[in-house]
Amino acid sequence: MNNLSLAKYALSDRNHTNLISKIKFFMAAIKIKDVLTDKTRSIDDKVKIAILFQAGFNNPDPKTLDPAKAMADYTFEDGDYIDLTGYFNLIATTLNPTALPMIPVDIQALTAVKDCIDTVTADAKPDPAK
Repeated sequence: MNNLSLAKYALSDRNHTNLISKIKFFMAAIKIKDVLTDKTRSIDDKVKIAILFQAGFNNPDPKTLDPAKAMADYTFEDGDYIDLTGYFNLIATTLNPTALPMIPVDIQALTAVKDCIDTVTADAKPDPAK
């Protein structure tokens, strides 16, 4: 739930107890950039967290996302793919500062979560020629 959704919900909610629980849930959101740069997490987990976070999960658990899940199952729009690309680039450049930047068109073309994991993993590997 983003800020605009939260505001709309607040205006339409007659039961303030439910509103308070929604606000607490929203405020508990992870700091996505901290999670994606955490060197103790695997690339697989970071990519899954990025996808789930973009899909609206404030505290995503990477174990709940099957790598075979189709990206089309999410209703991502162009802006979502821009954000995902930024997250994937952050993951890759944290591990390999010389990683080539991915672009949203390439990320939109990926059909499954596993494809995202493989793409970020390949981009995060240092170039042995350098």
